[in-house]
Amino acid sequence: MKAMNHTDHIHRKLQVSGVLVILGLLVEAVCLLWSRPIAFVVFAGLGGFLMATGVLLFLYSLVFVVSREKEVVAADKNEAS
Repeated sequence: MKAMNHTDHIHRKLQVSGVLVILGLLVEAVCLLWSRPIAFVVFAGLGGFLMATGVLLFLYSLVFVVSREKEVVAADKNEAS
């Protein structure tokens, strides 16, 4: 039961990171069509922030999966003993 809740939590983090990356790409695509000087600031600032946040959340969730799986395996071994 614990592992099932854990995988749902990881899937949720991966979905959020994917949405952040897609939002960043959409912001950057809109900025490419916008021909004002502020477009670059929005492109680099908001689009870059959303993309970087999505990528970092994705990488963090991958690292968290490995460490969390080790804890679950150790807990299962303790219960079996």
